[in-house]
Amino acid sequence: MKHIIGTKSIVTVLTCFLFLTSPPVHAGEAEANALLVDAVQSIQVAGQVTTPEEKLSALNKAVGNLERIISDHPSSGLAVSLITGQAIGNVDLIAIRAERDQFQADVDTLLAEKLAEAKERKAPWVRETMACIEDLDCAESLMWTYSGKTKKDINILFEIANLEVLRNGYSNRFHTMLEEITGQIEGVDQFQSFGRHFSTLFYLGIIKETPKRVFQMIQTFAANDFPVDATGAWQEDSQEPALFALYLAHPKKSDDYLNFLVSEGRLTDFAKAKNRLFFQAYNVSFAKFDRMLNEGILDYDNWEEKKGFYEILAINGDPAFDKWFKQRFARIDFDNFMQEEVLSAWLYYHFSSGKAETAIDEILSWQKSNGNSNVWMLGERVVKVAMLYSDQATKNATRTYIRTALERTEVEELNFEMARMLLGASYIIQ
Repeated sequence: MKHIIGTKSIVTVLTCFLFLTSPPVHAGEAEANALLVDAVQSIQVAGQVTTPEEKLSALNKAVGNLERIISDHPSSGLAVSLITGQAIGNVDLIAIRAERDQFQADVDTLLAEKLAEAKERKAPWVRETMACIEDLDCAESLMWTYSGKTKKDINILFEIANLEVLRNGYSNRFHTMLEEITGQIEGVDQFQSFGRHFSTLFYLGIIKETPKRVFQMIQTFAANDFPVDATGAWQEDSQEPALFALYLAHPKKSDDYLNFLVSEGRLTDFAKAKNRLFFQAYNVSFAKFDRMLNEGILDYDNWEEKKGFYEILAINGDPAFDKWFKQRFARIDFDNFMQEEVLSAWLYYHFSSGKAETAIDEILSWQKSNGNSNVWMLGERVVKVAMLYSDQATKNATRTYIRTALERTEVEELNFEMARMLLGASYIIQ
């Protein structure tokens, strides 16, 4: 494929285009311009590096910044040009995406070849997993095998059903699993003991289903399937699905559910409920978060509040998180990130802002330079966050991480925790 990087200085061309021929810009325009300059610099890097992996990483970053111009600053002139397929100077989003996709295919091919070579020298479980990680039924069988449980174990059934509802909502497969679970439970006492499992299962639907559908599913199940004497053990506060949406890094879904309750006459004070739920999820109320953000005060004395504050910024893909993170940490050290409890926020920021592949590139690079340290522990964190997003970049990033982890691993035996993580990855990749 012909490269889009020419011999001219694109930065110089765009500097003239943006700042000499344009009128004074507003804040949104300035931020869009900054994203464009970052994208151009990434394109230049792609023209300078030599390996397909490095080129893919640079082009992913460029595409991510250009797409953020459209999503974050839709009224800017740059967004209008990009969304209508117009080139800006030497920058053509359609051409950059096409070249990125070509390098993605090249990298996938190289990785598949490495995996094929690795199969011969790896432990049997690695060969088996390499063969079926993109086959959901096969990955599920692995989890059952290494759980040491029969296929009637209720706890494992709940785990698999949780994955199904997170990725596909209240699907036909979900209903089949639900029937299988309820068929294994006998008597009111056992229903009560699994009450929280049932509520969690339905609340997880908040990501894929409408608020009305979630509410109706909970009410219908309580009325038709649960023993009358057991409903009180699991039918929680009607606002719980909104809290789960916050736990699952989807604040807009939380707002949507609260607004639904208001429309149904089941909630009168939206602001009060939102503040309470934010505090439960992030240790800081929404009112305080919003005030501090508007006043430009991006720090807290209380570490728990600070952690919650920056987690919210990360979930929203706010550049303020990236700025704080780079000031707080002088270098990439994922061992330290796990201890500092900021790894999940760092992943949220990258996945929510379309930079999942960039994040995985950084993690894999760090692991390689540190003797493949914490491959599976980091993998568990990656899968937990990736499970909450369904864009193609997340799928590509998860596939790359798992395949590379399998290629690099020296672990002799698969265990249940690893099998559980691999099944989660399989759900993401499908």
